[in-house]
Amino acid sequence: EPDVKNKGDLLDIRPYCKIKVIPGGSVEDSAYMSGVIFRKNVSHKKMARIIPNAKIMLLSGGIEYTRSENRIASLDTLLEQEERYMEILVTKIFKLRPNILIVGKSVSRKAQELLLRANIVLIQHVKPTLITRIARQTGATVLSSTDHVMNQFGSTMLGTCRRFRLVAFRDNDIWVDGGDESNNEVILTDPIGQISSNDPKPKEALPEKKSVASLLSCKLQNHERQAALAARKLGEDVRDGTDAVKSGLAKRGVAKTYVMIEGCPKELGCTVVLRGASRPALKLVKRVLRFMINAAYNMKLETSYILERCGRLAETYEIPSTPCCSSSLCVNFGQPPNNRKARPWNGGRNDPAQRSISGKITPLDHQAILITSVWMTDKTQCCPAEVKGICYYSMQDVSLGQFLRDSCFNLSLKCQNPSCKKSVIDHSLSFIHNNGLINITVERLDNPIPTSNFKSEQNEPEPSLNTKTDDEKELDGPIATWTYCPHCKIVVTPLVFISKQSWQWSFGKFLEVYFYNRDAIMNAPGHCCSCQMQRSVLYFGCGNLAARFTYEDIAPYSVFCRRHLPFDEAFHRSHSLQELNHISTTSSTLFVKFDRQIEAITRETRELFGSALNKPDHLQNVLSELNLIGAEVHNASQVLQEKISTVVSKYSKGDNGKRGDAKCEYNEALFNFPWFARRYLFMLSSAWNERLSAAGQAVSAMKKIHHSSGSGRTDSAVVPVIVGDANAEDVIDGMKKIRQLQESYARTYNVRSMTLLRNLKEDAGLFEDNLLPDGRIATIENEAEMDDEEFYSDPENDIDFEEDVDADVLASRNRIYSPTSSSTPSVRPTRQRPKKSLGTPR
Repeated sequence: EPDVKNKGDLLDIRPYCKIKVIPGGSVEDSAYMSGVIFRKNVSHKKMARIIPNAKIMLLSGGIEYTRSENRIASLDTLLEQEERYMEILVTKIFKLRPNILIVGKSVSRKAQELLLRANIVLIQHVKPTLITRIARQTGATVLSSTDHVMNQFGSTMLGTCRRFRLVAFRDNDIWVDGGDESNNEVILTDPIGQISSNDPKPKEALPEKKSVASLLSCKLQNHERQAALAARKLGEDVRDGTDAVKSGLAKRGVAKTYVMIEGCPKELGCTVVLRGASRPALKLVKRVLRFMINAAYNMKLETSYILERCGRLAETYEIPSTPCCSSSLCVNFGQPPNNRKARPWNGGRNDPAQRSISGKITPLDHQAILITSVWMTDKTQCCPAEVKGICYYSMQDVSLGQFLRDSCFNLSLKCQNPSCKKSVIDHSLSFIHNNGLINITVERLDNPIPTSNFKSEQNEPEPSLNTKTDDEKELDGPIATWTYCPHCKIVVTPLVFISKQSWQWSFGKFLEVYFYNRDAIMNAPGHCCSCQMQRSVLYFGCGNLAARFTYEDIAPYSVFCRRHLPFDEAFHRSHSLQELNHISTTSSTLFVKFDRQIEAITRETRELFGSALNKPDHLQNVLSELNLIGAEVHNASQVLQEKISTVVSKYSKGDNGKRGDAKCEYNEALFNFPWFARRYLFMLSSAWNERLSAAGQAVSAMKKIHHSSGSGRTDSAVVPVIVGDANAEDVIDGMKKIRQLQESYARTYNVRSMTLLRNLKEDAGLFEDNLLPDGRIATIENEAEMDDEEFYSDPENDIDFEEDVDADVLASRNRIYSPTSSSTPSVRPTRQRPKKSLGTPR
């Protein structure tokens, strides 16, 4: 049995209970042994084959002489040095007087001869995992080398066993004599105990035995022919390989030699030897036996836990007729949600060895659980929810005692949220699975739990805790449990300290029993409480802390994905017409605002030099730009209103008798028109805003020049502009920007040619023969397939759509400030203005 708490062993018992498959023999040859068995042989045939009360030394490395590569030496000198070095190493080993030396790597020939003279059995090329098992069961220390370690520890590093021996078994799995086909039949057993000997599929998966007569009649390789001849000479009646070893036939492939290390302490591990069938059949038996060992071990730990909780089954409990699907007591999974037939989650392993042979859902498929864990603080989720999968008794799982010690009673545990500074007591941990929720909260007790009764029950001396802090002493203390019934409103079980078996029980199995065991009731001594154990409040206490476990039913929501979305044509038609009415109203307001702004800027421009005899060229350019923008606003308003009125009058009457593709085409044009109208308004508004901004910048600069140079003058003569003045530079920059915008928008949008409507045919498309904003003529073929990239893309400039800026704004900026917008760019010094930031004095 593993010792998880004190020795740090694994949670699963199966790594310490190995199952060895040796084909051949009979079922009576199967045995249990408290030791290790593995397939190896000694390095020399003259070495001992049976040694009682053997002493074992383990070396993870090898015994070889390492020669220096960069030195030139005589061959005799190297051989003499190697011989002397090996004598020193073997002398060190011989001083400890081991009987058996097990090495992980190779051993030189000279060292093998010296070990043979010293009567030390040598086994080399042993796997590291096997060396670790031997060290655990024999108590030996695995040495990395023979230098300095032996003198320090002495003979205490050697392991012992009651008997060491070599056993040879005949390999009946491959070679049989005669043509009896009845020996090839294999009876298969699945994990739920159903025998299926007539199932053709498993029998096809098993390799058939090879007949010696058939092998001799065909062309064979040399080693196969020798094995066939050796099997015929040995005979079928010989089941073990001792005769094959004596006669020298063991090297021909009909016998295998195994090393047995017997008589080790039973609590450290064991080995089960399976014989009596072929290797594939024994593999299936091994698979079932491994699961039965795990189920029996889990049942032992779970029974200890239920007894400590004072639980029992009701007298009216009836054993269900359907086969049990869990290795725990009274666990009923019920029907899968939504009548699903999929297998339960089993750790994400697609290995067929982890599934039942019959194809049905068996306890072998319910060896894992999926849960959702949530950390809460004052009914507020502190961290994102996590979906966790726990495979029972695996590296993903922990024991119940480990969970309580590390996640409940460890006050130094930090929250996963970096901004949260609260302790474990201020948090609550929730586990959600299926339709149940387990909530765990930690409370501080007024008085610590007395441990005097626990020490008297254990009858063991208290371990030394002088080197540990107070928190570590409290964590390593015993854990007590008791139960409170919310229905009876009393504590229904006495204070009991959990045993070693309950401490080592799988936490995943604990959650499975908590979620699905609905039949167990309380068996409280001295109380008449027979309430459901799942509904009671479970407490675990350590020191002055107590962990509170409660269960409640929940109604989880699931996501339903539709395969087909319904399309209501009448709704979308009505919605599109409403959108067009809204666009018509808002666009009229927008155009009125633009007209007012243009009139205001025009008035300021005319009043600025109203008394001048000769108007400057800059003023004329600004006025012409404002007149052009006003004309575009007026024409765009007419075009948009005419198109909207045409669409509303045309599509408000219904289908107009059109069916099939024509109907789909007209619907698509109607549904896309509100989108096009909004984009159309946005593009024109962006262009007009930039052009008005440039004109306003130039007028503002001219006003500053007029007020600074013409203040106090009675005439309206224009003072010439002084080169180098900041206002004059702003005027020049504004006029330059106006020219750039005129060239850019005239080339890209062609707004000047958008004032007239072409012939509007009766059955033409919505934009048939109309000039689009990019200068092309719309046709009925491309109006329905128009997208952003085709309609608004600029081949000269790439737009980065990963930025948080609108793509159309980026396109407008790139067209204005791109190097292609001006043929002869000039660099002009500009006045440095102070930058403004939030919170700084102006």
